[in-house]
Formats: sequence, structure tokens, C-alpha cells
Amino acid sequence: MPTTQDERIQSSLATRANATRKSSSTLTWVEYDDDRGRPCALIWQGKKSRPTQHLAFRSIEERDQHLAKVIDAARKVAAEKQQRRSGGHTLKVGDIVYNSWGYEQTNIDFYEVVSTTKCTVRLRAVETQKEYDGDMSGTCTPLLGVYKSDDVQTRRASGNSVNMPHGCCSKWDGNPKGFSTYA
Repeated sequence: MPTTQDERIQSSLATRANATRKSSSTLTWVEYDDDRGRPCALIWQGKKSRPTQHLAFRSIEERDQHLAKVIDAARKVAAEKQQRRSGGHTLKVGDIVYNSWGYEQTNIDFYEVVSTTKCTVRLRAVETQKEYDGDMSGTCTPLLGVYKSDDVQTRRASGNSVNMPHGCCSKWDGNPKGFSTYA
């Protein structure tokens, strides 16, 4: 039984009438006609061993249009992935980022960027000033220069966001952020 992508493609070529293997920089596909004469396509993305799509079409033109869309989408995804990997992040020392998280309540944590590398930032937790506008909710802003502790944590960053255990931090826009508490 074939297990690798190349073995599965070779098996598809051997068992299907008029099967042709084609590829682009991000996809490999097999075009063939099924038992009823319909144009079909098996499409593999990346290094996956199983096809991501196995479709039958009404006409060759419809198959070609679908393949063109899939190829274009795969190229866009690959370009975005490459940009993310090579672009790093846009955060600078002194920027404030915040993390909004919680279950049955909304917690807001603010952090100051204290140092950066190409792919990471070092963050220090900042105290929060809360203003209640209801019984258990309100808005909060960071108290710049007032830190919760001396602890500094290193996190991966991409664009204007930082990966965190509870979601991700976004760059603070200067506006108060809404929070809620429970009990």
C-alpha cells in the first residue's frame, strides 16, 4: 500500500486512464478521466501524503478553472508564509501590548516591550488602572512605568502581535480596554 506522496501519485497514474502528473511550486496534481468520462483531479498540497482534494468536473474547462484558483490560492498562502517568516515583527522598545482573555469574564493584561530581536520580544508586566462603570465591569489603562514585578518574559512575535499562553497580545492603540470580573 502506498504511503508517501510520490508512491500515491505513481499509484494514481498507474490505475487511472489518461492520467497526467503536473505540478507547480506549491502543489502537485493528477488530471485524469474517470470511468464515466468525467474530467477529474487529485490535488496534493506541500508534502502531504494524501490528496487534499479529489474532485470530478462537468468539463475540462471547469477543471482547469478550479485548478487555476487552487494554484493561485496556494501561491498566496506560500507568499504570506514566507513574508511572516522573513519579516519578523514591527514592535519597538517602549511599545505597550495587551492581552484580552478569560472565561465568563474578560481579563486585560498590559505589557511593555523592553527589548527585541528579529523574531522575539521581551515583555514586562505593567500595572493596570481600572475604572468601574458598572457592578463588575469597566475600562482599564496601563500605568506606564509601574511594573507588577521585575520578571521579564520572552515571547515570539509576528507583525504587531505577540504569542501568549492565553491567546496573543496586540499593540495597544491608546484607548481604554473593557474588562469584567466575576464574584
